[in-house]
Amino acid sequence: MEFSVTTLDASAKHWLPGAASSESRRAEARATLEAALAGLDVHLAAAGPFLVKGTAAPTLADVAVVSSLAGLFTHVMGAGARAKFAAVARHRAECAAKGGAAFAEFFGESLSADASDGWTVPPADAAVFPIPGKDDADTGGADADPDAAKAAAEKAAAKKAKKAAENAAKKAKLEAKKAKLAEMEAAKKAKAAAAGGDEGSSKKKKEKSGGDADDADKASLAAALAVPKGEFKSPDAVPMAKAYNPSNVEAAWYEWWEKEGFFKPELGSNKPKFVIVIPPPNVTGALHIGHALTNSIQDTIVRWRRMGGYEALWVPGTDHAGIATQTVVEKKIQREEGITRHDLGREKFLERVMEWKVRRPLFPKNASRVFARRETIETVSSRPVPPLRTPRARSRSARGQ
Repeated sequence: MEFSVTTLDASAKHWLPGAASSESRRAEARATLEAALAGLDVHLAAAGPFLVKGTAAPTLADVAVVSSLAGLFTHVMGAGARAKFAAVARHRAECAAKGGAAFAEFFGESLSADASDGWTVPPADAAVFPIPGKDDADTGGADADPDAAKAAAEKAAAKKAKKAAENAAKKAKLEAKKAKLAEMEAAKKAKAAAAGGDEGSSKKKKEKSGGDADDADKASLAAALAVPKGEFKSPDAVPMAKAYNPSNVEAAWYEWWEKEGFFKPELGSNKPKFVIVIPPPNVTGALHIGHALTNSIQDTIVRWRRMGGYEALWVPGTDHAGIATQTVVEKKIQREEGITRHDLGREKFLERVMEWKVRRPLFPKNASRVFARRETIETVSSRPVPPLRTPRARSRSARGQ
């Protein structure tokens, strides 16, 4: 026995308590539901009192059918309408009898008093299934055990008291924490107030002597900046400032280092060699903090190795980026001059590309640019690439074959 749940649900909703469907919709729904009831009635008439033939007690399938028909049989269908489906009515009664008093009470006995074969929409407050214990809500049940009720009440009271005690303990703990924080804050303010006089006097002394310190620092900076480029900055001529100033400390040193050739490695030296190639940035991109970080680290390592006795060399790299560079330069000359690379010709266009690349070097300010010769990126990048040299193949006898 199969039923279309979707179809029956769509039809049954027009007969739910308080449904406001039209008469035509209700008539269509009633016809659909009566057809389903007729099929069920035929099946039950042949199978016996229950859905599964030969069973002596209701199964879950019987319970499901009785539950789905409870609303129709108790509130919607009149006595005459129910009489048309005698096998279904008998099935309901057998399930109630076999299921016991609780089963019968749950499915209800408040059948419609209408003796006709009509169907009536129940009021909106109608309950299809009775609410257990509704009539005994105020008294605790007519058959309730007084001792059990007393024990349940005592248990509930004990649980409530325990919860209240836990809440009170939490509240007391929170108040104690607040009081401790307030005490610590008050002590901190008192300590600050007591030390206020000493701090104030120290601050005034510092402000009083600040003018002299500033004048000394200014004089030291002026002396450092007055050292000619490339000349040695003698400590006798440039006094040490009271406060550290990078401009003062770094002034003139870098130019003197370059003049003395401290960054130039000695060719043919027996010292151990140390070389780093600056990883070339994307020539068509913009320099960012990542480039500054990596090159600062490389600069530090190269200086450290040179101080450790190595012949150190920091070689600049360059990004070829042929297609990308060509595109950028083409757009540049088209935008600024209104010409194309074809107008310039191959040689002139290559000169423009190299000129553009040389204007975008990656040289951190005051970096340890340790080149054997002050070669430009143009010189380095325009050299032909040497052919790859591979070891000659050994003979089979040398390979042991």
